[in-house]
Amino acid sequence: MKNLKILLIGEFYSDNLGDGVLCEVVYKLISDNISTDITKLDLSARNNYGDYYIYTNTEKILLKIIKRIQKIFNIYPAGKINMLFKKKYFQKIFQNDYDIVIFAGGQLFMDWFVIPISMIIDICNKKHLPIIFHACGAKQIDNKYLINKLQKTLSNQYIKSISIRDDINLVNEVYLKYSNIIATETFDSALLSKQIFSNITKTSSEFIGLGIMSVPSIKDEQIIHFWLNIIKILEKKHISYKLFCNGSDGDYKLLRKLLVIKNLSEKEYSLPKPKTPSDLVYSITRFKSIISFRLHSHIIATSYSIPSIAIIWEKKVPIFFSKIGLLTRCKTLDTNCIDIVKALEQAEIDGIDKQLILKQGIASKFSLLNNIKNVLNK
Repeated sequence: MKNLKILLIGEFYSDNLGDGVLCEVVYKLISDNISTDITKLDLSARNNYGDYYIYTNTEKILLKIIKRIQKIFNIYPAGKINMLFKKKYFQKIFQNDYDIVIFAGGQLFMDWFVIPISMIIDICNKKHLPIIFHACGAKQIDNKYLINKLQKTLSNQYIKSISIRDDINLVNEVYLKYSNIIATETFDSALLSKQIFSNITKTSSEFIGLGIMSVPSIKDEQIIHFWLNIIKILEKKHISYKLFCNGSDGDYKLLRKLLVIKNLSEKEYSLPKPKTPSDLVYSITRFKSIISFRLHSHIIATSYSIPSIAIIWEKKVPIFFSKIGLLTRCKTLDTNCIDIVKALEQAEIDGIDKQLILKQGIASKFSLLNNIKNVLNK
């Protein structure tokens, strides 16, 4: 019997390595449980980490002109310019034959990804390929054109199942308005990071990890002010700490800026910028606990039973903590920093419900595998 041929789609090579961790977990869950040949497709048309799409000279000139027009008139919806000329990347990968197409999850139902998802679904439609969306996150889209485009895209007859990790009501009530599919609720597959990255073990540590993120909707100066206050309290309490990031260039630049402001040694007070999903998992497992912004830093930490305090910047973060029964561990930039450190110390005492986390991770796994089997059995 020939192997099942799967095209697995996600932000495999994003410099925000939380996406890479998620994609690798899903890849391993499928390959370990189904006899299959899996081809990876990066949703932003990258070939590897740091290996970005190569434009022709003509495309470079046109792109430069279009970006100037966008800067003046702001006429292109989010993600449109990013995907210009990249359709041929998708078409090349689709030259091969597949039995099923699977989106690996992450926050895919948002403005930035509407265009590439639409491109891919159009190709799948022409090739009559069944499609599964697994454990996707959703974000409110404000642009009416993108909402309508996503609604039309998700009404495609070849979409066989959609499972959602957060904001399922938004998906069912708005984005699936014209679809016959009803999305089901599941959990983020990265909850199984410990099982998938089994060669990485948590170490006994005295350090608290401070997860630095440059948040688009918040001024860097405000974030820096927050971290300086946190660090001041940690130093006053003689608590050891190190800065880390998920791999994004913007996050790493902000991390280094903090080190310069505090006149701290990069080697002594931070971890190296991670370059692969394994690097990120390894970084997080060097800490006894973390205070962080990025969602997947918390999900990975939770998988390894490392307590964390989340600084809320987007709806998906408190939704995750609510699902694991720890919503009180979500704070804001306006929360008194003394209270944040106290909450972290309490979290270290209270720990994490390991059985609940494993149960949710396994539920995500079987949601994925069952949806694949249901497609194959039809």
